Amino acid sequence: MIAALSFAPVARNLAATMASFAYGIPGARVVENPAFTLVDTGSAFGAFNSAILREEAGEREFVESLDGTAEYFGAQGSPWSYWVCESFLDPPLRRQLTRVFAKRKLHLTSSSPGMIASRLAAQKRALPSLPIRRVGDPATIRGFCHLMAVTFDGPSRELGSMYRRPELWTQPHFRGYVGSVRGFDATGGITVVAGGVIGLYAVATLPEFMRRGYGEALMRYAIEDTHADYGPMPVVLQSSPIAVKLYRRMGFEQTAQFSLYST
Repeated sequence: MIAALSFAPVARNLAATMASFAYGIPGARVVENPAFTLVDTGSAFGAFNSAILREEAGEREFVESLDGTAEYFGAQGSPWSYWVCESFLDPPLRRQLTRVFAKRKLHLTSSSPGMIASRLAAQKRALPSLPIRRVGDPATIRGFCHLMAVTFDGPSRELGSMYRRPELWTQPHFRGYVGSVRGFDATGGITVVAGGVIGLYAVATLPEFMRRGYGEALMRYAIEDTHADYGPMPVVLQSSPIAVKLYRRMGFEQTAQFSLYST
């Protein structure tokens, strides 16, 4: 089943997710090209100004997309990044990626396995019970922004400016969740429905609450809640290295490798 699903839905869902961050921002742009999506949010944090390769591409097409993106953001004077699913490229080009990006003054920021689960595996341990709320009102938005600022690398001001916008959370395909422990919003995450799959993003737990099952409990709730409205569908994500074992235990299998190159 995993082989049949392949890696394309992971990349397409990622492209839709990044495009979601441009929603409601004056002057923001989303440009759909044949093999990649360009997203310009106007942010001072390059992770939110990006191109995402979402289809197979030959070397010429890939290099043209890279140079076109560099020219676009260079004219804007904005920092930017490029998401590439290495499985979309021929092996000889993959081996040259670091050099190809370095020539254009981009460096490897992260490399993460793209993973997919046609269905979640049964729980292998008892999970804690915790109240979970959808993000949307001022209190849940504040809690989610705090989680992002504490647990993710990047300037907290820019992360906060992106996630604190109420209109971000009004998009029907884009949902955030926070789970509280003893009155603290201790864990959170996002689901995005696009490309025939559910994408799981920005899963975070405050350091003092880690390794207690709160993150897994929130993810299972979020996926079930999304399934309730959209029906059963596979779930995709890009995992951090330390979370791979957890996701495999939950039924995910690696299908591709995603790399993020940034100015």
